[in-house]
Amino acid sequence: MVWLSATLAAHLFPPESADRLAVLLELSHPSWSAPQRLSIGESVTSGGRLYRAYPVDVRLPEVSSEGLRPGQIALAARPDIVGMFRSASTPIRLDTMLVFATSPDSPVRIFPRGVVRRPRVEDDRIHADVVWPAWAEFRAPRHDYTPADFPGLF
Repeated sequence: MVWLSATLAAHLFPPESADRLAVLLELSHPSWSAPQRLSIGESVTSGGRLYRAYPVDVRLPEVSSEGLRPGQIALAARPDIVGMFRSASTPIRLDTMLVFATSPDSPVRIFPRGVVRRPRVEDDRIHADVVWPAWAEFRAPRHDYTPADFPGLF
């Protein structure tokens, strides 16, 4: 299980580096008046939009012997966010991008749109499954090997 958090930047850049990697999330739903723009770590303005710092953990999807396990997102359960999640009767859209703090208008990576499903409030966190449809359709190439392919090993 891999959880991304605010400590991600500390592992990628030395402490003396002025640059930081920011993970920007935009949660949106047709019933909301405006999307929620959140940043893991520090507040960032990208493309003229403010992404406010918010405690968020994201777990990436995993491929196991049982198949593809969906990713997960965990947010701090603040009353305004809890109300928005409870008002959503259909899945919530999740757009994710990575930017450098020194050049937030130039995304390093834009991920495929995700879908947030089954939100639930547990203790002081909102937990939900995240499915990235583009990843769900990913099929790894099959590799067939025989001992003849590796002479001397068998």
